Amino acid sequence: MGNPSVVLIGVQGVGKSSLGVLAATAYRRRLVESERVFADIHGISPNQYRKLHGADACQTQHDAILEQVLRTHDQDAIIVGTITDLQGLGAARLRDFAQTHPVIHIMREAKGVQSYLQTPSLELTRHLLHVSGPLLRSCTNFTFFNLTEQSEGQPNLDHPAGLSLTLKRTERAFLQLLSTVVGPPSIPSHHLSYLLPHFPVVQRKFTLSSVLHVEDVISGRVDLDSIQIGVDAMELRGECIDDEEGVCRLAEAFAMLRRACIIPIILSVPSAPQHCFRLAPEFSVIDLAQGDVGVTTLIQGRGRTEVIGAVNLDQRPSRGWEDAWTEYQRGARLGCDLVSITMPADGDDDLQLQAFRARAEVEGRAGLIAYNTGLEGRRSRCSNRILTPVNDEWLAARAVMNALFATFVYPSLKFIVYGADVSYSLSPAMYSEAFSVCGMPHSIRTHSAPSLSDLRELIAQPDFGGAAIVQPYKTDVINLATNLSPEARQIGSVNTIIPYRPDSSLEETLVNRPRGGSALYGFNTDWIGIRACLIRGLSPANAIRPSSTGLIIGAGGQARSAAYSLTTLGVRHIVIYNRTRSRAQALADSYPGGRVTVINSFDDPWPEGLRLPSMIVSSIPPSSAADFQIPSSWLASPTGGVLIELTYAPRRNYNLGPNWIVMDYFDVLPEQAYAQFEIFTGRWAPRKLMRDCVERARAETGEHVAACWRI
Repeated sequence: MGNPSVVLIGVQGVGKSSLGVLAATAYRRRLVESERVFADIHGISPNQYRKLHGADACQTQHDAILEQVLRTHDQDAIIVGTITDLQGLGAARLRDFAQTHPVIHIMREAKGVQSYLQTPSLELTRHLLHVSGPLLRSCTNFTFFNLTEQSEGQPNLDHPAGLSLTLKRTERAFLQLLSTVVGPPSIPSHHLSYLLPHFPVVQRKFTLSSVLHVEDVISGRVDLDSIQIGVDAMELRGECIDDEEGVCRLAEAFAMLRRACIIPIILSVPSAPQHCFRLAPEFSVIDLAQGDVGVTTLIQGRGRTEVIGAVNLDQRPSRGWEDAWTEYQRGARLGCDLVSITMPADGDDDLQLQAFRARAEVEGRAGLIAYNTGLEGRRSRCSNRILTPVNDEWLAARAVMNALFATFVYPSLKFIVYGADVSYSLSPAMYSEAFSVCGMPHSIRTHSAPSLSDLRELIAQPDFGGAAIVQPYKTDVINLATNLSPEARQIGSVNTIIPYRPDSSLEETLVNRPRGGSALYGFNTDWIGIRACLIRGLSPANAIRPSSTGLIIGAGGQARSAAYSLTTLGVRHIVIYNRTRSRAQALADSYPGGRVTVINSFDDPWPEGLRLPSMIVSSIPPSSAADFQIPSSWLASPTGGVLIELTYAPRRNYNLGPNWIVMDYFDVLPEQAYAQFEIFTGRWAPRKLMRDCVERARAETGEHVAACWRI
């Protein structure tokens, strides 16, 4: 039994075909375009057919072809249709198809469509979009707003690789929608390499959601990087949406927010929850003030979106929170995943509210969001455990974290960067900034030592929070770990350790961070940094296929992380070169089945039967970099690729073609550091701040920057 096919449909110029290619590649499905099928059958395009045979005959053929495409490709395909397919019986056919298949309305801003169609008037384009919108929505069950890519800075648009890479953010956003609608693709997003996405927001303690409004996003008056610092979700609120313009603005704001963050999104538009479900957010708010039938009908159309039933009481009930239990039970009974109840504050009701929350934990079937409103309600919001709204006029995310540490809910911890020589490490400055901006009073320092003996003493301290392990101890520290993550065990290297209670699971350990314990859990985040850069650097022309090949130079710990990264991407062919063949062979042997090939010399020809590499990771130490040169014949991939150099020495000139992207350790570093921060704290890393810290170091010159590589 196959998987239901997905249909993409919209007016001309919204990017359906490009999105179809992205989806078909990611999900390894057939790509079927109705216009191409028409041309294959009749030997001419639909427009040419219309000129020769008239509009009525063309409509008849469109209808017949749509019926054929939907019937013969109803499984395991990505179908791209056009609005002309909806003429005649087409709209009814697609509505029927949407009862059992995802059918996605592709939208785009008017300027982008006008640029593609070369229409003389922007107003004419807006009219086209407004007139076609209701028809397209009536035939579809999901919406994707395809933002026109604006290249950052002033890139060289004649650079083929740079031009194709502008699709990366669009690809991530679109695949996020498809993941929600049909499940993850064969190669999951690199954000799933991090730990936090695997632990639902509602299972973690004291999670926060940052509140902003549709107009905040559309106008650009809110910094989307800053407002997501320290929170676990973004809550996008909309006012009354009763016309086509409002629907478009909601979809556009959601698309802008989805592109700017990787954390879950909550949509709250009380007047139009059905439009929220079409965008497939992680959460959507429904006003429980309406009747049971209305709530149940909405919930039935939610797809995989989790529903938050909201009860916002403007007047405090006579018995306060005791009277709210009926509302909570109703929301749970109607099928809400969470129930949110708010009411005006009463200075003496803290114990009553705590009792209400405790009862919901024991007796309830739905998660509970419960707090008092207004200035006097701030204390109750700080103690709410699930998706507390912050960054409004009353309360900031940092203030909540400050309160949790000040009341000893969370302890202040000490972290260590441990290695043979870590005196110039970037980590203390980067993590100190990150701790501070998130409202965490943790500290971090370096500790250089000739052996692991000092680490044994450090981890015994009651306020030890964790350590970043640097060479040459990434292998030896395994002996101190009570447990290892699956990735660290496969790679044979650990760069992150945290204390935990030996009777706790990994989930409990991360949910309860920051907490101590007598046992040590070992992780490896190096592979995450490498994997993220490989994904970011690969253009659509070099998307992973069964024939794709990766090349690794070196066979040490970083090379092992690189090999693991490539295998998680689905790369079936890996070639390793190392001056000491035995070490390369040992690495190859850890991946049985002929996946890894060892090559003896740079003078050897490329292995017969393997494509030239489109992914290269070099982990040659700096001392060896002077006499290191990849043969030009190995770099002759016609579509180029991505080369990652893990040495801190200045980038070498590889004489690469124009289709190659080159990255270095300063690109890898922040990606692995995000994962490390999230393991240390159980909170999302402030990514832009940490990347900016690394970029400042990259901009420096001399030996100090070189030494900074030793994080």
